[in-house]
Amino acid sequence: MNILFDLRRLHGFQSFRDGQQESLRSILDKRDTLSILPTSTGKSLIYFMAANYYRKMYPSKFVVICSPLISLMKDQVSSTPIYLKSTLLGSGQLDKDVENKVWKNYYDIVYISPERLSSMVCPNMNEFISLLVVDEAHCVSQDGSTYRPSYLNIGQIRREFLPNVPILALTATATTKTQRDIISLLKLNQPKIVHVGMDRPNLHYIFNHRDIKNPIAQIMSYQPKMGQTIIYCTTRKECESVASQLTKNGWVSKYYHAGLCIPDREDILKSFLMSEFTCIVATISFGLGVNIPNVRLVINIGISRSISAFLQETGRAGRDGKNSQCVLLYNKNDLCRYMRIVDTKHERNALIRMDTLVRTPGCRRKNILSCFQPKHTSTYAPSDKCHGCDVCDGNFVDLSKMIPPQKDISTSDHVPDLHKRLLLNAIIQTGNYHGILFPIDYVRGSNQKNMQIYIKKYKHDPCSVHGKGKRFSKQYWKNVHMHMVEQSHELSVKYTKTGNRVYSVKL
Repeated sequence: MNILFDLRRLHGFQSFRDGQQESLRSILDKRDTLSILPTSTGKSLIYFMAANYYRKMYPSKFVVICSPLISLMKDQVSSTPIYLKSTLLGSGQLDKDVENKVWKNYYDIVYISPERLSSMVCPNMNEFISLLVVDEAHCVSQDGSTYRPSYLNIGQIRREFLPNVPILALTATATTKTQRDIISLLKLNQPKIVHVGMDRPNLHYIFNHRDIKNPIAQIMSYQPKMGQTIIYCTTRKECESVASQLTKNGWVSKYYHAGLCIPDREDILKSFLMSEFTCIVATISFGLGVNIPNVRLVINIGISRSISAFLQETGRAGRDGKNSQCVLLYNKNDLCRYMRIVDTKHERNALIRMDTLVRTPGCRRKNILSCFQPKHTSTYAPSDKCHGCDVCDGNFVDLSKMIPPQKDISTSDHVPDLHKRLLLNAIIQTGNYHGILFPIDYVRGSNQKNMQIYIKKYKHDPCSVHGKGKRFSKQYWKNVHMHMVEQSHELSVKYTKTGNRVYSVKL
């Protein structure tokens, strides 16, 4: 088969980009493949062409693509080449008969979320599927930026029901540990690893001190002459506030976060795609599904939750290959501030590494790349200037001396047994199935409405722990909880369909 001829005939491109041809040949040889290709390098073209070849080889089979977001899958379905038929199998599908069409081999490509994949499982599943593609494969790892427990089921399904079906795992960012996790947890069999490097020379990195007194003026100072802007915030409240203030100052903006209903989010995304407004202020819920070529500016207000997350977020910029800016506005209190949000030791360590990266002297680009690829493979010599960051341009703020305060960063090695028992009882007395903040509020004496049922239930019970821990801060109780998760076996964690963690005491 002449895949270069087909590339020109079907897609109009004269040549493949780095990593595309090598990945395609590997999966056409029916070999498990892990492809780590930077954002905007055309990962979808690989499985489009593979689906075309597999349809010719196995006319009674179709390709399944596991993808993390409905918005992303809808975008992928709409961008499928005309020589292929594709569909989305999930809650975003309006056609009630689509599942019957899938099993009757009507489609060449079927998009499905990892949570929904288990609904496709059947004893003869192997006879229907020619290739399994796992998009955003870094989600399988806690070292990834958007850890999704449902991704763990993919490896089990592959081993039990699709033993002879090759897997193509795709991601834009993967540390050495993440690569190991992907191979192990997806049960890849001696995979071909295609890694072309993660450098995107058209992105210009700027790390600056955040102006607390006049943050809006600082943000607006980066306004590009053309193109669109994405601003990432940590909380929903911050998103709404920043968007409102920017609009008042003449920079028309809208906010986007998971607290909005799905139709509202879809309307905002559609308007942004059509350039009806130029700036969107969002939490990390806005990211993987965004495929907008002319984003010229991405601003992170505060550090990202991990270095992988930072690359995913800044990866929204310059997808058309044109020069774009990636700005991170840093404050030394960021680390302590975000430590209050995360739950596990892994997340805490990822935050610390991100904070350290921002404060590390030297070229921003080299420092970022060194986190993902061995230094001897870097295209930049130690003395080289990348000409794509504020340090190499000589116009930078030295953040290396901005050491974050140490309070609340580390968890004490010793937690009194009395405090452990108080928190365990608080978890039990609030239903034994909540995220950790709810029982912490309970033990600290909160009287919020949705807690009244539990307060009344134990009101006259001498064992009630409501308010027994009010003299300690919320962060202290989060540290107690973190210690218990890491050191004891009394707590179990489960995940809701949306990926949220809930904790239960093993009774």
